Amino acid sequence: MNFVIERGVLTKFRPALFQKEVIVPENVIFIGDKAFKGCTHLKKVVLPKNLIGISNYAFSGCESLEEINIPKCTNSIGSFAFQGCSSLKTIEILGNTGICANAFEASGLQCLKLSEHATFFGGRPMVSCSDLDAVFYAGDNGKVFEINRETLDNAHLKWWEV
Repeated sequence: MNFVIERGVLTKFRPALFQKEVIVPENVIFIGDKAFKGCTHLKKVVLPKNLIGISNYAFSGCESLEEINIPKCTNSIGSFAFQGCSSLKTIEILGNTGICANAFEASGLQCLKLSEHATFFGGRPMVSCSDLDAVFYAGDNGKVFEINRETLDNAHLKWWEV
């Protein structure tokens, strides 16, 4: 199998040559440090619906990654988790998720959709995301707010800093 899983933690993924898509097994509840780091051919990752967390550098350097689902029950996204994922254009974080510093550093994000319960730790989660045009934040009572490019200040979002 392509996965190394220890007590529910996916510690390493070993892709087949030029593998483009992967479905993470349902028994995985946490993606460990650097588990997918450098999987340059992966375009799509399907995470299990009961995933609790994504650790530091988990998908760092996955430059072809275009699509990934963040399950609603995921409560943490680690530092540099999606660093350098230059093909990742849109991501939805719909749960009560804590997002650490530099989580999306130098990624290709153009649009970020957040729930009202998403929180940021350590500031600047989207540093060097020069393509980021909009952040949609689902506020109280389901009202959606858009934070446009002019407000983003080159994705350094000072008001998110702790």
